[in-house]
Parts: sequence; structure tokens; C-alpha cells
Amino acid sequence: MRCLTCGKRINPQMTECPNCGAMNPRPQMPTKPAGPGGDGQTVDWKSVLSPRPSSAPPDVAVPEPVGAEPGEQAKPVAPPTWTQYIFPLILFIWIAYRMFGPEIRRFLSEPRQDQRGVTSEAPVAAPELQQLLLCSQVEAGQPLDVRDTFSMASDKQMTAFTTWGGLPGASRFEFNWHSPSGKVLTAQVKLYQPAGAERRFVVYSELPLGDFAALGIWRVDVLRNGESVASHDFSISR
Repeated sequence: MRCLTCGKRINPQMTECPNCGAMNPRPQMPTKPAGPGGDGQTVDWKSVLSPRPSSAPPDVAVPEPVGAEPGEQAKPVAPPTWTQYIFPLILFIWIAYRMFGPEIRRFLSEPRQDQRGVTSEAPVAAPELQQLLLCSQVEAGQPLDVRDTFSMASDKQMTAFTTWGGLPGASRFEFNWHSPSGKVLTAQVKLYQPAGAERRFVVYSELPLGDFAALGIWRVDVLRNGESVASHDFSISR
């Protein structure tokens, strides 16, 4: 094909002349090559590139199983490994109970020893008060100089002495000293377990005589676990 303006040969598919720049009024569209796969006809590229409507229904996406490869069927979930030991463990417990059951029950029913080596049975009964008296001091679990009258001039302290039957266990003991004016004083509580006495013990409290000690009639209350079990009156003179 030749340009209509300058007359030189140009490619018929070009829209303008590369020599003079004149427009080609009749550009030709590219054609399929002849031979396999081509028939030499002009190709309509707009129809080729535009999407074609399809009458077929869209494919329904089926979700793949979790943890499976595409196209692979789901495998059954295996139980945890520890479950295979349940039956052997139950069998072992049953055999051990049949063999050692009587010994275990005998051990649980036998009386045991507490921290002081005294045999006790559970539950431990509450101890009972056997004696309450006043003395000047205690030595080796024995009261010395038992009396109910104390002197500010000759005595340095007064002691409330009690003996109990049974075992102390978890019992809590208190001594409340009541002055003539109604004031309540407390002092340290001491516990003594005599040698060879399995179900007897001593609890006592020492109150020093000082400037706070008023003259007159006093009273000491003995409490076990917060409850009063006994009281004793005494006097302090000059």
C-alpha cells in the first residue's frame, strides 16, 4: 500500500505515514496467519477481550476439611494418648485394694502418736480442769507456797496453777486477772507435760507484783478456747 500524499509504500496496518505524517484513511486490522490454527480472517479483538455471558450455573465451592490437603478426605480424629492408660490404672488400683485393703484399713484405724510421743485417737476430746489454786511459783510442774494472800512487801509475783485431765490438743488457754477496780490484766501462759503422765498436763500463768498491783480482793478467770471454766479469788495486802 502507498501513501496517498507522498506516494511511498507504507504498512497497510499503520494509521499514519512514517515519511510525511499523513493519515491513512483505510488502515487494515491484523489477520490470523494462514496455517494450523489460523484461517487468514480478520480478528475482532473487542469481542475476544470482552467477557462472554455463560448460561452454566457457577461452581459451588466446597470447603476443604481442616488440616487436610486440597482434594484429600478428612481422617478420623484419634483419641488422646493418655486415655489408653485409664483401664490399666483402674485395674492396678483394684488389684492393690484386693491385696492390701485390710492392711490399709487397719493402719487408718490405729491410734497414732502426736509430736510429744503421746498416743492419741482422733478426734481428741476437750481436756477437763481438775484443779485451780494460787501459789508463789512453779518448779518442775509442782506448785510451791500455795496460798490465797500475797504481800506487796515480800512477794514478787503470784501464780495461777491449773491441772488438766486429757490431752491439750488444739485447745487455747487464757488467764484473766481482775483487779479490785475492774481492770483486766493478762500474762504469759505456760504449759508443762509431766514425765510419764500420758493424760495429764499443767497450765499456769505468772503475774508479777509491781506498782500497778492494787490492794484488795482480786479474781483470776481461767478460759479454755475463749470460754470461762473456773475462777478463784485472792487478796493483795501491804
